[in-house]
Amino acid sequence: MITLHTLGDAVIKVGDREVRPTSPIMFAALLYLGVERGQRVPRAALQELLFPKAGERSGAHSLRQLLYKLRQLGAPIQADGDVVSLPADAVTDDYSANGNGAGPHAHARFLDIYAPRVSDAFDEWLDRKRAQIGAGLRRNLAAQMAARREVSDWASVERIAHEILAGDAFNDEATYALAE
Repeated sequence: MITLHTLGDAVIKVGDREVRPTSPIMFAALLYLGVERGQRVPRAALQELLFPKAGERSGAHSLRQLLYKLRQLGAPIQADGDVVSLPADAVTDDYSANGNGAGPHAHARFLDIYAPRVSDAFDEWLDRKRAQIGAGLRRNLAAQMAARREVSDWASVERIAHEILAGDAFNDEATYALAE
């Protein structure tokens, strides 16, 4: 089992072992395949994402070595022919805890302080995921805030509004809730 801890401290657990951003390529590969779990990723795309400056042969060799190391670590990497994937049921995360994004760090932002230098393509993918996952977390917080407003729990409304504004300083719902 792979667990992505992306809110707060960035760490990926593979069984009882941890992979941190201090192992940039391993962390990036596990992060990418974990977030895109269940998707069949072309080897060429993964190679370009993780080893953009390597030549064709060198990049392919580096990717094979990386996949071998990840399997040795315990990651259930599936690689057949031209595609690589992680089974969807082999990965859990903290940003969609129980499907509602309300884990213990729901106020944190997705990989907030993670700043890899893997490739431009990886940076672009990460920016898209930060925006997508962050929007989902804020929607969940907004629903929680609305539920707290219904029962006049103003202390919780204020706390949640501040959490939303920490990720989106111009959020109208949170601003109106604080004004209320």
